[in-house]
Amino acid sequence: MPDLLIEIETEELPPAVVGPAAEALVRGVREALEEARIRTGPATGLATPRRLVAHVADAADRGASLTARRRGPPASVAFDAGGRPTKAGRGFARAQGVDPAALERMETEKGIYAAVTVTEEGRELAAVLAEKLESILGSIPFPKKMRWPGSDIPFARPIRRVVVLHGEAVVPLSAAGCRADRMCRGHPFLAPEPFPLASADLHAYRGELEARRVVVDFEERRRRIREAIVRGGGGEPSGGPEAALLDEVANLAEWPVVIEGRLDERFLELPPEVLETALRVHLRFFPVRGAGGTLEPRFFSVMDRDPESADLVREGNERVLASRLADARFFFEEDRKKRLADRLPELAEKELHEGLGSYRDKAERLERLAGWLAEAAGWPGEAAAARRAALLAKADLVTEMVGEFPELEGTMGRIYAERDGELPEVAAAVEDHYRPRGPGDALPRGRVGVLVSLAEKLDNLAGFFLAAGPPSGAADPHGLRRQALGLIRVVQGGGVRIDLGAALREAAREVGAPDPERLGGRVREFVGERLYHACLEEGYRLDLVRAVLAPGFDDLLSFRARLEAVTEASGKPWWPDLVTLVERAANILRGADAGDVVDPDLVEEPAERTLHEALLRHGPDIEDLVRRGEYVAAAERLVTELSAAVHRFFAEVFVNVEDPARRANRLALLRRVDDLFGRSVADLSTIGRNRDGGG
Repeated sequence: MPDLLIEIETEELPPAVVGPAAEALVRGVREALEEARIRTGPATGLATPRRLVAHVADAADRGASLTARRRGPPASVAFDAGGRPTKAGRGFARAQGVDPAALERMETEKGIYAAVTVTEEGRELAAVLAEKLESILGSIPFPKKMRWPGSDIPFARPIRRVVVLHGEAVVPLSAAGCRADRMCRGHPFLAPEPFPLASADLHAYRGELEARRVVVDFEERRRRIREAIVRGGGGEPSGGPEAALLDEVANLAEWPVVIEGRLDERFLELPPEVLETALRVHLRFFPVRGAGGTLEPRFFSVMDRDPESADLVREGNERVLASRLADARFFFEEDRKKRLADRLPELAEKELHEGLGSYRDKAERLERLAGWLAEAAGWPGEAAAARRAALLAKADLVTEMVGEFPELEGTMGRIYAERDGELPEVAAAVEDHYRPRGPGDALPRGRVGVLVSLAEKLDNLAGFFLAAGPPSGAADPHGLRRQALGLIRVVQGGGVRIDLGAALREAAREVGAPDPERLGGRVREFVGERLYHACLEEGYRLDLVRAVLAPGFDDLLSFRARLEAVTEASGKPWWPDLVTLVERAANILRGADAGDVVDPDLVEEPAERTLHEALLRHGPDIEDLVRRGEYVAAAERLVTELSAAVHRFFAEVFVNVEDPARRANRLALLRRVDDLFGRSVADLSTIGRNRDGGG
């Protein structure tokens, strides 16, 4: 069977969308063919900044026919007494496109029904693509789309040409205002003349483009860039920040050529973070490090031209870089004329957000909150350093360097604090208080950094909830979901044992909430939702996450330990017995007026005494295991020592007796059982249907 090739030529796409767009195109084409029952071989996606390509091997000309028997109304409704189709039967037949005489009777488990046998002919591939290609293109998920002249399809950039070949034949269709043909183009500057593709053969397609200075495969472009840098002594660019840069520049060029440039050695006196930001972030150049990790006075860049242009491009790159670094050196020297701490008054002139005051106000809130957290976490020795770091954390926002290089906020604060002679842990915390900035970012280093990072996130959550409200739908302009996840990660990764609810109430008081209890509670609920979804994304079972959340999550360290323990316990042989035990106790207590203390004088029935004695004998040991965080051992002990007594109690004792004192006492016994695990570790009463431990 012939191959299918679809090439969408566009104006230059942003590098971040090239790969995902090609994947979406291939996925959409494959799904359209599968839906039409068209047999295919493997599908491949290729992409450059100027073209998206879907190739499908061995695509059949037509979809397979489908014969199906469709059930209609009951036979008693579809046929009259003489066996002739009724109005209902005729209507069903017409709806299926068959003659009413073709109605049959079909016997099912629910009785005899009218039925028809219909055959749906397979559609031609050309017809399927003609119908679906525009919607496939319009559904590609670009971050920002526009409607361009000549096309009704929302797309990231204008579509200039469409190639659709099935074997050697052009598939007759139009998409995005373009009539499909076989005319392809090479590199727009090095080989711009259109040329005809003979067929949809993938190997031939790659070769034709390679001859015209286009490497259509992302991985091949990436490999060529990486190998050229390594050959030039630039080190391995496939790790750390250089890996992301390598991916980006591989989607900026169709014919990547690596060139080496040099920078004035005087600029090496700048902090390496400044040099790397200018090189990597602003200009997309690769820094070069020596054996000891120090930066060398040279760099690599990638151009989308033939090597003959290398000298001219190199000269331009060096000139642009020198100008950028000269500015950076001037800003750095100006900033060093004033200590970081002396910039605090300037923060009063920089507004944070309406209703939240200035950045000076925020710095003072962070200072107080970091001190409160140090005491609350049992780290009083770090309180002074944490308060100092929190006060300085925002001071670099008014420096010249951060004004020009906003990516270096926090980093420049750390550099200036170090040069001012601040304590090392204070300087590190000034940089780390933003961490983690995202899912892959590192956590703060050391306790001082952890405390200031937590203060930052608590203040952001409480402050923006107060001033702007919670995120709505997909909109989250203040990054509060990211702040909540960062808060969770820092607490759990930093080993901070604090009361989350109390910390949020303290943050709410600091931002001036009229009702700190209410605001703190709203933010706590929001953090709990993020915690729930984060656990599901990590692969934890939904029912177990809900069960562990039920007793509370204010101690996030305990929550994580309990979740891991319950997940482990769910695979134990005794797990179904544990679920049943906790469930039976919790269900009868729900809505009941249970007492808090068991009166031994009211324990009368033999089964009551057995349960009471088992609780007296084993309850303290189980509670001790829970206090020590040995949750799996506590669960097993609960099953081993109390299961039989609980089940006997339910079999022999009537709980809801008329005597209110005895009823309350029997409920108090069951409350004691529930307290041992369901109200302290996980409420398993919602897992009743999953007694085998399944999800």
